[in-house]
Amino acid sequence: LEQARIDTAIELRGLRDELVNLNFTKKEKELNVEQNKYEPQSVIQQTQLDLERTERDYKQLLQKYELKQQQSVAKIQEINTLLKQNQSQMNRLNELSDEFTINAPKSGMVIYARSWRGKKEPGSRVSAWDPVVAELPDLTDMISKTYVNEVDISKVQVGQEVGIKVDAFPDNSYGGQVIQVANIGEQLDGYDAKVFEVTVQLNEVDSILRPAMTTSNEILTHDFQEVLYVPLECIHSDSLTYVFLNEDGKLKKQEIITGLSNDNEIVVDYGLEAGQEIFLSLPDAAEDTPIAIIPDHIKADVIRKQQEEANARRAKAMAQKKTVDKVDLPSTSNSGSDVIVIYE
Repeated sequence: LEQARIDTAIELRGLRDELVNLNFTKKEKELNVEQNKYEPQSVIQQTQLDLERTERDYKQLLQKYELKQQQSVAKIQEINTLLKQNQSQMNRLNELSDEFTINAPKSGMVIYARSWRGKKEPGSRVSAWDPVVAELPDLTDMISKTYVNEVDISKVQVGQEVGIKVDAFPDNSYGGQVIQVANIGEQLDGYDAKVFEVTVQLNEVDSILRPAMTTSNEILTHDFQEVLYVPLECIHSDSLTYVFLNEDGKLKKQEIITGLSNDNEIVVDYGLEAGQEIFLSLPDAAEDTPIAIIPDHIKADVIRKQQEEANARRAKAMAQKKTVDKVDLPSTSNSGSDVIVIYE
């Protein structure tokens, strides 16, 4: 705006100087016409033509000056309008910057949000699609995220009890329950097979727990009382499932009916009795030993009983699931999340 004012003043001053000079020239021409009125007609006509030419140049310059004035006024008005627009925008940005101060609604721990670019900090970009800058979590409501191998994920269900330990405090243990099981597996570094994410909610509150601590989770899939179980190494299978017994120093190959198992033991529902001695490894003359077959009617009774127990376990699992149907799960994209995630 200042530059335009200076340029306009210089240009208009130059035109005014030209008008003054032409005005003097016009007066000189008028004087010549007056003085030459007694001269020959040709001289009079020449001086008259010079005067008319000078008057015409003066009028043209005067019109140019007026147009230049109008042009300068319009230019200054346009610049003033643009200046007001910029000033208005700057005022709005200043008002917006005053709103960047965020006050916590209550006392607590502030955790800066993370995105694919890393932790948000001074200089980070905040988009309208992910406006979360920080969270003020509720330390009284915590979850632990763990991963279960695809081989075992079918055993894990919502509502199951979980034993939780924190690596930073190995002497402390906490209870929890499964509140979510992922539907889709994922490949993580350090795992050969696909794993499924399982979310566990802690039942206890402990002031020493902090976000992002490493935990170990032991999920209780089933609880059996007074059952017979043997090491997995004892079990052999081809078309039948069997074990090798030592009865009074003699080798015996006995068919058995097995139930559920964990990583180390398997439940034996029929075919063995407590106190019997069985082989952990394949004994000599195993191929030549005949197998003792369980009668079909007994197999049918045991399988029916197993089915009834499986139905009872499913009913219990459904009842456990109903207890966590209303649990609000945390969302990383929700700025109102009040849940701490303890990662395993």
